[in-house]
Amino acid sequence: MASVLQSLPQGLVSQSQPSKSAKTSVLTDWEIQAEKCRTILRESLNQAWLLPAEQLPPADQFNVSTFIETCGFLSSRELDITSTSATILVQQMASGSLTAVETVTAFLKRAHIGHQLTNFATEFMNAEALETAAQLDTYFQSTGKIKGPLHGIPISTKEHIEHKGRIAHSAYVALIDNIAEEDALIVQFCKKAGAVFHVRTNEPQSVMHIDCSNPIYGTTVNPHNRTLTCGGSSGGEGVSLGLRCAALGIGTDVGGSVRVPAAFCGAYGLRTTALRNPYRGVCLPGAGQESIRCVISPLANTAEDLGLFQKAILDQEPWEIETSLVPLPWKQISPPKSGNFTIGVMWEDGLVRPHPPVVRALRYAVDKLKAAGATVVDFEPYKHQEGMDIVSTLYFPECAVTQKDLLAKGGEPVAPLSNVPQSSLSDHLKGLTAELQCWEQLLLDDQDSHVSQYGDSRFKDLVILATSLLLDLIAETLMSRDNADFTSPLAGDGDGKPWRWQLDLAMNILQCPEEHQKWSGCYLGAWPLLIFGYGARSLEEITLVKDVLKRMQQRIGYGEVQRIRDELDEITTYKGSKVWVRQEILG
Repeated sequence: MASVLQSLPQGLVSQSQPSKSAKTSVLTDWEIQAEKCRTILRESLNQAWLLPAEQLPPADQFNVSTFIETCGFLSSRELDITSTSATILVQQMASGSLTAVETVTAFLKRAHIGHQLTNFATEFMNAEALETAAQLDTYFQSTGKIKGPLHGIPISTKEHIEHKGRIAHSAYVALIDNIAEEDALIVQFCKKAGAVFHVRTNEPQSVMHIDCSNPIYGTTVNPHNRTLTCGGSSGGEGVSLGLRCAALGIGTDVGGSVRVPAAFCGAYGLRTTALRNPYRGVCLPGAGQESIRCVISPLANTAEDLGLFQKAILDQEPWEIETSLVPLPWKQISPPKSGNFTIGVMWEDGLVRPHPPVVRALRYAVDKLKAAGATVVDFEPYKHQEGMDIVSTLYFPECAVTQKDLLAKGGEPVAPLSNVPQSSLSDHLKGLTAELQCWEQLLLDDQDSHVSQYGDSRFKDLVILATSLLLDLIAETLMSRDNADFTSPLAGDGDGKPWRWQLDLAMNILQCPEEHQKWSGCYLGAWPLLIFGYGARSLEEITLVKDVLKRMQQRIGYGEVQRIRDELDEITTYKGSKVWVRQEILG
């Protein structure tokens, strides 16, 4: 099979194949189990829809976001179909100008190439999808009507959303023998609305990383830069929509698992309020975690399509079956009147400032909102470290015992991001929940001094902030050398702690770019790849950094250094007499 393994940099997806050759060693128990899923994936592929290895982009071509449009595999008709929004596709099928089989075939072919480029899929459902599409066409031909609001729309789903008769394991080897007895409830409602499910997508180990890598399938990478993460935990869904391998997608979200991959891959993602969409049929160990609920939500390529999905689900009144859901129909609201719409923008959270390109994007949004007549005010962060401590504990009220037991039972390698530290704070779950409720009341209370200083609106309209403070995160399987031999004067902070490995790599590039061309040329669109972290707390420290950068530029003549200097000038701001530059600077 011509696959992502043949087209990506070494190390990105090495875990997607057994780590030991059958000719030289016996596979371990976990590898034998994992191979079951890999075999299912391989056998689900239609070989006629795969490009030969020699036609795939080379390993050093990191941005493959437009490869499908230019490779010549899809016809112009198929490219038109896959570039059309779900809303318009339904309209075209309702008019008879497009068939469901045409639509599903185009997206299946595109998804196969997308998988070769990024390793985003866990299973294709070709035969089932095409059979369903044919039934929809027959229904339309006999009645002159579409079956429902999602008629013929190809939808991808995150792996742990259950499909009858198929494995749902949440990236745990211990759960590979878990076969779903029925479709997840949201899948059932989508099918009633006429949707077609054609591909399932990858997720990280434990489904609790803002990344997308596991020992079963390996790493899913970002189509805009294949050395970077696609985000997570619904990372495969982010790629699926970002590359338009599906017209709609369904992921799950606790703390950003739909929103982050959508943003990283160039799609739209919605985290609904808890208890809105039917959640029954999601395989996610950790029952009883009620303080911060996971939700099941859509991804799309337009905001309008998010509304299409939500209306299609909620119009069926899923609360009549899953009775814990809020019995509230989908609401359509009128656009706000100019001058009567207040938006708060949070430029940073008090812990980490966003990278300059992220700040520029926020500024762009603010300028557009102001031009549209909205009132935009700066919202100062309030005790976010304390809030982060609370939420991190509430994620694992039992100290992740369930997750750790499953990993131990499966025997697979445990990723660094899966190592949740033990904490006695779980004994105080009730107190933490009460504290969280106090926070919610605090942020919405008219009398609270922190909120009331911004006016009477209480930010009921909208608050905008960066999806992620980190512009780019290199996929977790890529590591640079140890910090121990790093001799730069900027190698440590005042407390003696070493910088993280990204800084080490960034400094290596800046000091000797010709030896690190593979990395120094990495971009996500027009954005630089590497993180150059430095916390400057005084004018003297800022001057020191600028002097070091100036000397480096004089010595190596490297253009990226000048850009770092420009960024440092740009983000230097003053609060009274105190310099405020806790900033991530890009190289």
